Amino acid sequence: MQCPYCDSQSSKVIDSRDTGGNVRRRRECSECERRFTTYETAEKLDIKIIKSDGTEEQFDENKIIEGVTRAAEKTSQWTKQRNLSGAKKKSGQRR
Repeated sequence: MQCPYCDSQSSKVIDSRDTGGNVRRRRECSECERRFTTYETAEKLDIKIIKSDGTEEQFDENKIIEGVTRAAEKTSQWTKQRNLSGAKKKSGQRR
C-alpha cells in the first residue's frame, strides 16, 4: 500500500476491523512512520453462465445449492440422516 505522505510502498497493518461490508485498516509507513487509514471493499463480479444452447444468464448460487441438495437426497446416507433426526424429534431426545 502506498503511503499518502511519502509515496513509499512499504507499510504494515496496525489494526484491522470489519465495518459492515468494508474492512478498515490502520497502517503505518515503514519509511516516515506516519499512520494512515485505508478502507477495502470486495468487488462484486458479474458472472455469466453460458448454457449449452448458447444463451447467457446470471450466476445463481441458490441453483447450485438446490442441485446439490437434490442429488444428496437420492443417496442412502441422506435418507438415514433424515430418518435419525426425525426419530429423535418424535421421541424428544436431544443430542
